[in-house]
Amino acid sequence: MRRTIFALVFCIRVWGQNEVDLSTQAKDVDFSASPETRPVKTGTVFPTTCRTGDIFFLTPAVPGANLYGCTATNTWTMLIGAGTTGSSFQSVFGDAKVSNTSTTVYIPGAIYRNDSVISVVSSIGTAQANSGSLTTGAQVWIEFDPVSQTRYLVSNAEVNQANLTLSNLTLGSGTAGGFTSQRIPIATCLGGAAADTWTSCTDERTPFSSQNLSAGPGITIAAADSSGTRQISGTVPNPQVYRTLVNGTASCPATATTIASYQFPAAANVGVGDSFEIAVWFQKTGASTPAVSVTVDEGPTATSSLVMSSALYSVQIRGLVLASSSVVYSIAAKTDAGLSPLNAASVSGSAISATPLVAFVASGCSGTDTIQVLGAVVTLSKGASL
Repeated sequence: MRRTIFALVFCIRVWGQNEVDLSTQAKDVDFSASPETRPVKTGTVFPTTCRTGDIFFLTPAVPGANLYGCTATNTWTMLIGAGTTGSSFQSVFGDAKVSNTSTTVYIPGAIYRNDSVISVVSSIGTAQANSGSLTTGAQVWIEFDPVSQTRYLVSNAEVNQANLTLSNLTLGSGTAGGFTSQRIPIATCLGGAAADTWTSCTDERTPFSSQNLSAGPGITIAAADSSGTRQISGTVPNPQVYRTLVNGTASCPATATTIASYQFPAAANVGVGDSFEIAVWFQKTGASTPAVSVTVDEGPTATSSLVMSSALYSVQIRGLVLASSSVVYSIAAKTDAGLSPLNAASVSGSAISATPLVAFVASGCSGTDTIQVLGAVVTLSKGASL
């Protein structure tokens, strides 16, 4: 009789037990044969509350940087145990690209170096767009201040900072036009194309940047210094061709007359130390032997003019701006052999203006003969101003 009662009680206890406490009622549990195991919560945003030891899988984060742990009450931190081991003075760390959804920007924990000072920021930073926060053209710059060990978000005026919700980020300037000096750039983010939504984020840190610098003609790129800054400089003047004159007006000047001219644009900003090169082709008809010359910056005609004895005549002139009221130029090449070049002494002119004039002058034509500028190329090379 007692055996029957014991069996009945055992069955009632087994059949009536709906939940099992794995922490006290399981031993050597092996889930490897289970069709699916998901041991952590998942979602697109962090739970607003958590207890130390909780784990959360952030689905929109960059793959490999999705897992976060609650390191203090209501504080989520990216778990960084599988990162990259640095040198002896660098801790083990994990890193990932800055990412965004339409509502939230995610800045993962990372390591920042300023000279020999290494700063590890393990917490994730977020910038959530709310109603009235982003309008067309909105842009933010996310940066790290190595002095205060703080990540900042600065923005342009199209961002209403008061309507952003930030986590582990500090607000900076609301009228910025770029990154703040002496801070380490992290990312730039755009928004507002659709009201109050983020469009894209670009991680500006070197390991995640797609921008490459390569040297070219006249350009040298120095190695980065201890703060990561690279110097770009010119090794030779940078020539700029401003104008090609073609088919100047044919005329028959008996006295010195400008037959074609060119005015540099204000953007040329001609100054001391600049050099110039002029290649000009003259064409004449008839038996006259006119004289041709060139003036620069509205200065006087060169002391020696070239007598044009051929139907076609080309002259290449090189010059240098010596001072605010002095330029020097002379013949570099010419088609007619045996003729005297322009005088190589300095040719004084008026003070150098923002738009100096290059003029082609002719004289000595007679009768029905004509002379014209068939074509000319004017090139300016910036010298001392590089």
